[in-house]
Amino acid sequence: MPRLLFIFVLLAQPLLSSAQRLLRQPLSYVPPQNICVLPHDQDNIILDIMAINQFLTPRAIAVSAADRKTAVKAVRKNKGKEGLGKPVEGFSPEQSFLLTAQPIGFDSIENRYFNELPRIIRNEALPLAERERAAQDFLDCTGIVLATDGATGVYVNLYENCTALVATPQLSLTLDIISEYPEGPEVKFRVGGLKPGQTEFALRIRLQAPDRIPTFYINGRPIPSPVVEDGYLVVNRKWRNHEEVFFYTDSPGLP
Repeated sequence: MPRLLFIFVLLAQPLLSSAQRLLRQPLSYVPPQNICVLPHDQDNIILDIMAINQFLTPRAIAVSAADRKTAVKAVRKNKGKEGLGKPVEGFSPEQSFLLTAQPIGFDSIENRYFNELPRIIRNEALPLAERERAAQDFLDCTGIVLATDGATGVYVNLYENCTALVATPQLSLTLDIISEYPEGPEVKFRVGGLKPGQTEFALRIRLQAPDRIPTFYINGRPIPSPVVEDGYLVVNRKWRNHEEVFFYTDSPGLP
């Protein structure tokens, strides 16, 4: 390799490594109509939303092939200026996740979903229009609880107590999220709806603090060497119906 070209390649490496990495094929959120929220207490937020406006429905969040082309241009334009810690220019954090599989901004989304929006929805002293906007935002967030790559990957983004149907041409299953969060620490994920035998796929669970990994259990046994990629615990295995992964949000993790 000529000396000048070699130097150029070396100088270019930090720019390439710091740029946002776009997926060849964007992810998709599991449609909101495939997710049934199951309140685990008497404070049923869905009933509160229906009392405000019973005709509200979740709006699906998606990105198209044309959106990806726009994102490619934005990444090339800002190469070296924006790293992995920022959304793609011109796209929301929710859309950027579909383009990159990087859960940027999901901590604030989670706080908004579990804390801020319910307080607004239930505050009868606020104008009805403000409460209705909050109710719509809450329903829209339901659509980002789960995502899939359409083949062998299922992403869990929010610890919502719900049951969901994941249905793509390559993968079909149900995932029950049995969650005490945020009132309690236990969160469990139960797989079902699989064909007889074993089905291989990767269950990816977003970590709230990637630098402090809690102890995860699969079928009651701790995972001794958890695999973490891009802020997700990755459990890639051949699954059978009724198998479970669970953890405690306040557990200190393995040494």
